[in-house]
Amino acid sequence: MAEATRLTPRQKAIKERLDKGMQAREIAADLEITRNAVYQQIQRGRRQGWLPADYTPTGQPMRERPGYDTLARLLATESDANGDGEQVAGQLAIVQ
Repeated sequence: MAEATRLTPRQKAIKERLDKGMQAREIAADLEITRNAVYQQIQRGRRQGWLPADYTPTGQPMRERPGYDTLARLLATESDANGDGEQVAGQLAIVQ
């Protein structure tokens, strides 16, 4: 496992426990760190590639950018009422 050599000691410890099936709460207690610290390392792991991009500690599917989807729906409703679709497209591009 070549990518494991690039991991920090904390990341290695968290990855080992995730591989064993431990939940974030259990990992945090075991390592005496906060759950938030575990979640931050999971996010880094997804970005850096040592965890699958769609990995979640609960095993549930990832949510699809709920903030973006809600904003798109609200702006689309507003543009229909005002007839300014180009402005809405520009606003969404900024968000992405």
